[in-house]
Amino acid sequence: MIVYGFQVFNFTLVLSSLVIIAIVATAMYQLVVYIERKLLKER
Repeated sequence: MIVYGFQVFNFTLVLSSLVIIAIVATAMYQLVVYIERKLLKER
């Protein structure tokens, strides 16, 4: 999606794609932290 945005010079598409990727990455990181805490608590 980012490459397509650069090809058609749609800066809004590129910027929104980066924001979506950042939000998804943050959510995945928080999920890993949550799982890690659950697993370490059981020990």
